[in-house]
Amino acid sequence: MLTKWTKFWYICGLRAIAWDNCSPIRWDYQLKRIVKSQGPGVKIWWLWFWYLAIYSILGAHNMISSFQSNQLFLQVFLFESCYLIINLILLCLFSLMRVKTDEFVNAGNIILKTDVKMQETFKRQLKRNASRLTRTNLRYILHQLIVMVACAGPCTLPPLLLGIMVLNPAQPLHRFVHYVTGYSPKLELASLPLVLFSAIVGTKGGPLGTMYLNTGLMYMQFETFWMSVLRPERRNKFGNVWHTQLGQIRENSLYLVYHCHQIVNTEVNNFYRYTTFHLAGALLVTSFTAFALIELPGKVQVQVIVAGGAVFVMAVLVLGFEVYFVSGTYNVSRDFIASLLHDDAKRTSCRVKRIRALWPLHFRTGGSFFEIDNATMLQFMKAATDLTISLIFDLKVV
Repeated sequence: MLTKWTKFWYICGLRAIAWDNCSPIRWDYQLKRIVKSQGPGVKIWWLWFWYLAIYSILGAHNMISSFQSNQLFLQVFLFESCYLIINLILLCLFSLMRVKTDEFVNAGNIILKTDVKMQETFKRQLKRNASRLTRTNLRYILHQLIVMVACAGPCTLPPLLLGIMVLNPAQPLHRFVHYVTGYSPKLELASLPLVLFSAIVGTKGGPLGTMYLNTGLMYMQFETFWMSVLRPERRNKFGNVWHTQLGQIRENSLYLVYHCHQIVNTEVNNFYRYTTFHLAGALLVTSFTAFALIELPGKVQVQVIVAGGAVFVMAVLVLGFEVYFVSGTYNVSRDFIASLLHDDAKRTSCRVKRIRALWPLHFRTGGSFFEIDNATMLQFMKAATDLTISLIFDLKVV
């Protein structure tokens, strides 16, 4: 179930990405849905894409040249590598949003529309049990908080941070400007255009990442809630009726509801199956910062170690929370199907065949990577740790 709180922050993210009317999507207040933007301003979106592409290429060339000429310290190289990885992820986000606009619009709208219909259908039951079903559910509360933080943080911090970075000689953005123009930005009036432009870049990149993240979070909150409260608990002996957390519901109605969720799942995956690149980016950032934390202590200032540790923790949290929520979506749908099968002794009956046609809901943000039976975070972290150690070992050998 999507609350007003979730929808408020989601719409804030949509407004942030379309503040300059140069976004492929926007929120229509009259229709109360996401729509494709029209007009010449949308073409400017590709200008942002080419700007990021040129910036990434020149930044990588400058970094490699400096490192080969021994003018770039190891710790700076590591942090610039992480910065470059983030830029490449952002470049992929810009490209995907423009190429797959229809898929994104359909995914967002079908989640909102289906949730409204289901809230209308179970309005009386939800009103009676809302407090028990939402306010004491840890996963549900985490969804609510992360949607807010994921919108407020990326929409406000990147403009401020990028504006400061262009003035700091130790930051990659400052060195890039100096590499391209020969001008070293300082705290003076002449640097104001560069500061403003850097802030504008932040207002485009931050909200864009928010939209990808919050749409996925909104979908997982939607599926996890409804599959949990509608999961059959026991069958009424006087008819084909099941007891659920929302009360008594006929079995045919449960099939219909689950088929609706399968349609939503298919529509969402039509877009999110293209977002696997963010997993590779997060793992690379984790690997680079882990290497820095192992190699650099005692060689650099404490604040550098603290910054590296913060980046490492953030990358691990991104991966960990994604596993936590994605696995939760899969597990509740699997339990829903298992509960229907549990009460049937005839494994060849038509009813069982009908149940087996219900496939578990997979959120394919990482292809088959997240199609895990129990999807425990421990298993995932073990795999990520093994990869990190192997990468560090390879770097040491070289």
